[in-house]
Amino acid sequence: FSPSRLGYVSDAYHLSRAHICEAASILAGIVFAALPWASSPLAFLLLCFLMGFFLYIPFSFSELIAMESVDARLAGTVISLNGLMSPFGSVFSGLPVDWVIRTFGWKCLSFLVPLCFCAFSLLLWTNHLVQRRLNERKDL
Repeated sequence: FSPSRLGYVSDAYHLSRAHICEAASILAGIVFAALPWASSPLAFLLLCFLMGFFLYIPFSFSELIAMESVDARLAGTVISLNGLMSPFGSVFSGLPVDWVIRTFGWKCLSFLVPLCFCAFSLLLWTNHLVQRRLNERKDL
């Protein structure tokens, strides 16, 4: 598929990619919150599968949004820059987690993950409200 066809499909089917990224991130947070309580190996395997699936979806949509934000001649450059910078989030996310584990121990991690999930969901929700108000002002 060409990027323009994928963009058309995402616009026609989803109407807005921001909602899909938000929903996938919330579902990933639910998986992260349920992961410590997975009692059987099958439940753990299923949660790990869902975690990988829901983490890949927002990355794919971020690539698609980056492609659609620029001229078609620059799409390859934007994708490569996005792909170059995306691992830094994974690398630097380990630093605060390491600090929390060293300071408070492993037991607080099962409390920290749902707390971060709630904070991130609140951030996405307020971002959605701000974007909606900005779009309403443009319509006036």
